[in-house]
Amino acid sequence: MDLPQKTRQSEEVDLGQLFNLIGKAFDRFFNFVGKVFVKIFDLFLLLLIHFFKRLKWYVLAIVLGLFIGYFIDKSAPYLYSASMQIQTNYGSSKQVYENINYLNQLAGIDKDSIELAKRLKIDVSKAASIRGFSISPNIDENDKMKLFSDFRAELDSLTKSTFTYNDYLDGLTSYSFRTHQIEVISVDKFIFPELNSSLLDELSTNTFLNELRDTEISNINKEQAVLERQKSLLDSLNNFYLTIRKNESEKGYKKSGDGTNFFLGEVQEKNLVVDETKISERILALDREIIDLSLDVVERKYIVNAISLFPAAGYNISNWTEKAKVRVPIVFALILLSFFLLLGLKKYLDKEEKRIFEVK
Repeated sequence: MDLPQKTRQSEEVDLGQLFNLIGKAFDRFFNFVGKVFVKIFDLFLLLLIHFFKRLKWYVLAIVLGLFIGYFIDKSAPYLYSASMQIQTNYGSSKQVYENINYLNQLAGIDKDSIELAKRLKIDVSKAASIRGFSISPNIDENDKMKLFSDFRAELDSLTKSTFTYNDYLDGLTSYSFRTHQIEVISVDKFIFPELNSSLLDELSTNTFLNELRDTEISNINKEQAVLERQKSLLDSLNNFYLTIRKNESEKGYKKSGDGTNFFLGEVQEKNLVVDETKISERILALDREIIDLSLDVVERKYIVNAISLFPAAGYNISNWTEKAKVRVPIVFALILLSFFLLLGLKKYLDKEEKRIFEVK
């Protein structure tokens, strides 16, 4: 059924008014945006006019700042940095971080060169040259994945199905890793080698961890001794077997079963006294275990292992943005700009004051 003519005309009027309102809204919006850009451009022009009118003052301030900054940089010492890579054992990561934070407090905040020299076993003058210590875990994505894989292998099937890699990463802290990088900053370029042994000693000072380390090394040594005895017994057995084989071969085998039979575990070959390959395989396995334990002794001998020591000299870490000959001219120019702004504000306030009193 067709709509009445008056109804259609009413709808057309409503739609026309709606479009007119939308059009006016867009016009107001674009006018507002245009005015904003005009104001920004006017401000930019005012700044250019200001700087060109007073260019000689700004040039003078910058030149003076460069001159003063050059002499400040010339008299100021350079900063040098160097890094040491360490590996922590026996859960000592937290202690290492606490000790590094304390050394940084002494060097960078308290400026207590006497206590710092005492702890690092260096001269007070050397300790006074140190500006700070820092530490951070030295690990990549592959190491994180390996840690997650080892951790996940210990979980039950239900936990594995709900525990994700991101959940594991959220629970990690700097103490979760074993490899870390220690950075030292000093004004003495050649102090770093003197810190190698003393810094490791300072980081490893802990009675409980020392006892734990001694017990661990003792147990590894005992296990090595047991494996060495097993290997010696197997070597003797193997030599004894070879002697019998030699004697039997000289007499000659007449038939299967003649001679003396020996057993190694459940092994008994039909025409052999003993299968010597089993003994050789066991001896090789013992050798591998002994080698692995020797590596464990080397790796766990110290509470903190030095993977790489400090180099013979540090490298310059001074940044050009921190140079006085960069900062001082900028500061002088900003001070001059502030002065002119205050001067302009004063003139404006004086003008407004006169206008107000004239009106009254």
